[in-house]
Amino acid sequence: MKVKLKKKSAENEKENEEMFVRLGDVPLDILRYNISMQSGVERKETRKSLLLKMGAKKPKNPYINYKELMQNKAKAKADAEAFAFDNLNH
Repeated sequence: MKVKLKKKSAENEKENEEMFVRLGDVPLDILRYNISMQSGVERKETRKSLLLKMGAKKPKNPYINYKELMQNKAKAKADAEAFAFDNLNH
């Protein structure tokens, strides 16, 4: 007994093919699309925020010489005290 097999066309297979999408990946894909639509500085900032959401470490603060840091803190403290003193006298 011979059985005729129907040949499946490539189009038919594509139509019947199921698509599996993890719901957790959908927001990530949307963010990636939004990033690709932005330009320049906005793109860099959005990428940084995406990486932070995904668990990356925050960027380090810029280096400041210790003596300069102490001078800046002393100046800020003196300014704050002067401002508070002026407010008390008025």
